[in-house]
Amino acid sequence: MVAADTNSEPLIPSPEGLLALLLLAVKRGARASSLLQHAPELVEALCPERRFPGLDLSARAFEAERDIRAAIDSLDDNLAGYLLTVLALAPNTYRVNLTVRLETAGSQYFGIGVRMARSKKWKEEKLGHLAFSLYERLQQHHEG
Repeated sequence: MVAADTNSEPLIPSPEGLLALLLLAVKRGARASSLLQHAPELVEALCPERRFPGLDLSARAFEAERDIRAAIDSLDDNLAGYLLTVLALAPNTYRVNLTVRLETAGSQYFGIGVRMARSKKWKEEKLGHLAFSLYERLQQHHEG
């Protein structure tokens, strides 16, 4: 579900849509360079050209990374640390593969084992919190 204008052009992606885009982006992480190369749809969803006229996709990728970091910062400390690690935004996580990032983050921030840390349900639940935080930020931008 997406909020739309009178021309039926999507203005704000739904939390479910944002979650789907985050799940696609998580493998390579959410740094601007990774978003630009591997998740341009997430950049467009978070930082559409109509909101950033004159900025090309690479400049908007930096804005998208900032938005993701700000949304993470609004969450509780353990969840924020987990998401920063899983999305390769924490120091020394950029070139670490997703499996290791999931295991490290799960153990460090929630004390869970390898099997739980790798589970799709666990990953979706945690990224779902970020999707809702991003959705709230997008609503605020749209209304303000």
